[in-house]
Amino acid sequence: MFPEIWLASLSPHGVSRIFASLMSRAQSTSENPAFWSVAEDREVPHSAVPDAASLVVAGEAEAFHLVIRGVAMDGVAIPDLGVFVFHDSIALDYEPGQAWGPPELEALFALLCELHDLDPQARVMLEEGTCEMWQQRFRSAWDAYRAGTAA
Repeated sequence: MFPEIWLASLSPHGVSRIFASLMSRAQSTSENPAFWSVAEDREVPHSAVPDAASLVVAGEAEAFHLVIRGVAMDGVAIPDLGVFVFHDSIALDYEPGQAWGPPELEALFALLCELHDLDPQARVMLEEGTCEMWQQRFRSAWDAYRAGTAA
């Protein structure tokens, strides 16, 4: 299993903004995505509320996961992404395979840059528990990409 990419240390507003940005880019989502409403003690479809992420932040909904499809950056389609929404972070998961090549990885990093910039305190990292070698490789690639886009 490949490690998740986390946008961590987010402000409450950052969680909502990043989730909204991802949803606005998606052409479709997993079938009938829903979340557990703590307030209503039942499953609620995402389409029934304007901002499900803000409910997670407020403790009115449990953390949730859905799959988004059709996200593209600069005309390059990013393979399906799983999106986990937590009270102070968003994690992205993905299926490894032939769908991922250099253009798709660059598009993913471009997306991460845009999402990162929506919350000044955001940290982009691999999930905790990932071996240090992979953490360092990811940090190096992320730092190099950020430095290249700033130049």
